[in-house]
Amino acid sequence: MSAVFDLVLSNIVNGVMIGVIYAIIAMGMSLIFGVMNIKNLAHGDFAVFGMYVSYWFFTLFNISPLLSIPLSFVIFFGVGMILTRFLFKYVIGELLGSILLTFGLSIVLENFMLLIWKSDPRKILVEYGAFSAGPISVGGAYLLAFVLALILVTLIQLFLSKTKTGIAIRAVSQDAEAAESLGLDADMIRLIGGGLGIALAGCGGAILALIYHMYPYLGILLTLYALIICVLAGLGNVLGTFFGGIIIGIAQSVAIIQLPYALTPAVGFVLFLLVLIFKPKGLFTRW
Repeated sequence: MSAVFDLVLSNIVNGVMIGVIYAIIAMGMSLIFGVMNIKNLAHGDFAVFGMYVSYWFFTLFNISPLLSIPLSFVIFFGVGMILTRFLFKYVIGELLGSILLTFGLSIVLENFMLLIWKSDPRKILVEYGAFSAGPISVGGAYLLAFVLALILVTLIQLFLSKTKTGIAIRAVSQDAEAAESLGLDADMIRLIGGGLGIALAGCGGAILALIYHMYPYLGILLTLYALIICVLAGLGNVLGTFFGGIIIGIAQSVAIIQLPYALTPAVGFVLFLLVLIFKPKGLFTRW
């Protein structure tokens, strides 16, 4: 009985750690939905792109994976602003248009990554040791990724709640017309929000690269995880995605005790359906 308890406890801890990283990626999707009402089906592909950027920095330029995380944030912030300026602005508030556009963008990104990096799984081979506390044993890379993800989540929440730009993003997300009537430049706020949303995906991918193998089609799964977390949190609820990510991470990590690894994503889909049926507006209040 003690061995089972220790195993469950260890899996819960690992679930919390991976869940916070999922939450970062989902936060980016939630931001884009909030400020532009766009369903970004390419979001997970940007996260995988962030993983490959970190991998390339390490293998080609010998740049530490830790340093590549802030570099990825800057790079993908610029990418997000460009996409918002030249693509996303044409489908703001259009459900079908945004789905078609971002689905096509997902296919382009996947095939581009397949062309450049092929389909072979790759991993950044850096060892960070391991840490143990009683029955709980955690890989150093997992612990490091968790701490970095937690810091990033905290900084994003402080930015959204304490800075003028962050408060403006929240205002546009809640009611763009009312925000504009108060003198806010909604187009500029959307540009910043779109850049930040894609930056969180790329940066989350760079953190995920510390612990995960990467391959071009991983983006589909990460997009689905992000969608599930956003539904759990309530679409547009950025802070709620933090708790939604932890719920998904724990559920999958505990389920793997009884289920084959290939079936663990199904746990998230079951939670997704249950929330849609019984709590369609999400588990947490907005913001």
